[in-house]
Amino acid sequence: MPAQAGWRWCSACSSLFHETNKNPACPATGAAHNGAGSADYHLWHTEPAPAGVNHQNGWMYCNQCGILHYAGHPGVCKHTKAAHKQESYNYAIPHNTPAFTPTSQPGWKWCTGCSSLVYPTAGGNKCSNGAAHNTASSGEYALEKR
Repeated sequence: MPAQAGWRWCSACSSLFHETNKNPACPATGAAHNGAGSADYHLWHTEPAPAGVNHQNGWMYCNQCGILHYAGHPGVCKHTKAAHKQESYNYAIPHNTPAFTPTSQPGWKWCTGCSSLVYPTAGGNKCSNGAAHNTASSGEYALEKR
């Protein structure tokens, strides 16, 4: 299964975004997402996911705000104030599984407000709906970092 590099954690809003997106879409600052200090995360895309890893398909990149969002739940794009654009690979994110390699980072969560993947244990925690990210009903996700 192919993996795509260039995914970063935004220290201002805690969302996972792709480094190529420079739109002013960070809900915490109103500017572009800030990936300073972030690892380079590699995400699996297309199907099938590697054997032996519990994963969740249906994650997509919004080319307007730059974040990874879950397509199975409506979320609001900070850049357009409308639904996220779903024009990308289908990403498979490891879900409710222990870290699967020494370079995996657990602790990622799904926000029901913006439908994005967030790392709320560090830095900012601002959702595109203006409140803090709501991860109370989320499972645990782990991302491969380099």
